[in-house]
Amino acid sequence: MMKNYLLLFVLFLLSEAVQAQNNRYLILLKDKANSPFSVGQPSGFLSSRSVQRRQRQQIAVTAHDLPVNPNYVSQIKATGATVLYTSRWLNAVLVQTDSITWKTLKQLSSYKSTYRNGPLNATATYPLVNAGALTSENPSQSSAGQKVAQTQAGFYGFADVQISMLGADFMHSQGYRGEGMWIGVFDSGFLNANNLQLLDSLFVQNRVLTTYDFVSGNTNVFDDDKHGTNVLSCMAANRPNVLVGTAPRASYALFRTETTASETPVEEAYWLFAAERADSLGIDVINSSLGYSGFDNPAQNYKYADLDGNKPLVTKAADWAVGAGMVVVNSAGNERAKPWKYIIAPADGDSVLAIAAVDSNRVITSFSSLGPATGGRTKPDLAAMGQAVAVASPNDGFISLVSGTSFSSPLTAGLVAGFWQAYPCLSAIEVVRLMRQAGDHPNTPDNDTGYGIPTFSRAAKAVEVYFNRRCATVKAVKVKTD
Repeated sequence: MMKNYLLLFVLFLLSEAVQAQNNRYLILLKDKANSPFSVGQPSGFLSSRSVQRRQRQQIAVTAHDLPVNPNYVSQIKATGATVLYTSRWLNAVLVQTDSITWKTLKQLSSYKSTYRNGPLNATATYPLVNAGALTSENPSQSSAGQKVAQTQAGFYGFADVQISMLGADFMHSQGYRGEGMWIGVFDSGFLNANNLQLLDSLFVQNRVLTTYDFVSGNTNVFDDDKHGTNVLSCMAANRPNVLVGTAPRASYALFRTETTASETPVEEAYWLFAAERADSLGIDVINSSLGYSGFDNPAQNYKYADLDGNKPLVTKAADWAVGAGMVVVNSAGNERAKPWKYIIAPADGDSVLAIAAVDSNRVITSFSSLGPATGGRTKPDLAAMGQAVAVASPNDGFISLVSGTSFSSPLTAGLVAGFWQAYPCLSAIEVVRLMRQAGDHPNTPDNDTGYGIPTFSRAAKAVEVYFNRRCATVKAVKVKTD
């Protein structure tokens, strides 16, 4: 028996040693001095589409956008640490190494600090306390397990209510289905999305721009979690009389930034890297059905007071993304009935559209996170259907009914894409403001649904009020009364 105990103890120590070698540290650097990159030559680190997006919105490329100095990266690699990703906006490097090499890194002249002063992915000695990063909840397959071969009355099939609530059917009738718009989707995986009939037009028409798994460091996002598949279908499904999304003809970049196996701050860093890649590609709209408040290590948990729009790394990343000219749409969270109750990061970002969930009768759900953000700012911003939402199942031929702000968010993101397609004269921050004005109670925002449930028609009316002269050359959008 003693031998067995010794063996278990040795295995435990080996496990701890392996974990230490796999620690991931976010190293912040002192400066970008002597960089070979220049703000005058953004093509060295931004695509032409990204540069054009900025020019259209009169957003200058600054030192904030410059990549990390390659010389600093070389110095870090020379210590034996593995460099996983670099961040332009944070001027940081995510490394994988052990604690001894980390101490060596701290002696480099380029070293400034370590985010959270330790490894971001440590989970070994702590129980999982909050699996709330995925903001879906109460998933349930539709009672009959409907196959794609079956149809539902109406063009939108099982999505009819969730589409019409946002006036996306009217938007589509005006010719705005997301054509030419690029949407980045940050999630935990897109299981089997590349093999589903409901999403096949994405692949047949080459409208999947790129894929990347920031958790595993490869391009395969189709072998992990189904959550992203459900989310993607809210926008991209395109099978008439069965399921049609809010932006069925947009193009998509699919990024895995989340793992369901644990909940650690390193996922916030993955979100940041994905946002920077989206920026460099030229993405227009980001949908993130993710959020953070509690972690496996309770010492790393956020407090409600931290959600002031400035503290969480993921919130900073989201606001930087909007500053670069993208619109960020994020789930408000599913915390209402839990001890936390409130929205979760990055929904607290002042430039982020945080989306609450209502049912088919437009009533706030029992799980949708409460506002306001710390300091009293209105949050959530808007609401869309988030209960019994029809989505594509990873099992081809089946539709699922799922609930959570994970699904109200992409429904809204697709609306945003179609609206911006109709009015390309607008900047990202103007789109954010106009979408708030498009809610059904814009003058009396509350802590449940913010400015309310938006519609395309109300957003178009708001353009006429605030930006008619600048957008006069845009094709006229017929406006109807909701």
